[in-house]
Amino acid sequence: QLGQGSVRREVAVPNAGDERRGRFDFLIARDGHPPCYVEVKSVTLLLDGSWGAFPDAVSVRATRHVMELARVRQTGGRAVLLFCVQHTGVRRVRPADHIDPSYGTALRDAATQGVEVLAYSCVIDRSGIAIGCALPVIL
Repeated sequence: QLGQGSVRREVAVPNAGDERRGRFDFLIARDGHPPCYVEVKSVTLLLDGSWGAFPDAVSVRATRHVMELARVRQTGGRAVLLFCVQHTGVRRVRPADHIDPSYGTALRDAATQGVEVLAYSCVIDRSGIAIGCALPVIL
């Protein structure tokens, strides 16, 4: 879903003031396409048998990342929040509103502005970690 192109890691958030200059995990650049900023979040919290939830603690930083992704969309870029699910029991993902309601609100707002919210399972073995299958995200 992200496509191919040149990939840069730890890229400064565009159009942020110097006092709050954060970083996104990746920037994917492809000819003829808007820049694609990707922020990856690790999901390890399992709730109610099959729900993965993020965050597992209040996270002002994660909320700021989501708002910065929304700003990227507003300026014509592509913005992706990728949940990397590292618990084998998780079958779907949602924001942990009961832990950090501000994050859930910011995430839903960003999604309505066009931020793509994706979740993928991880396959973990002795050789490393690989992306598994897509999982539904329920906002």
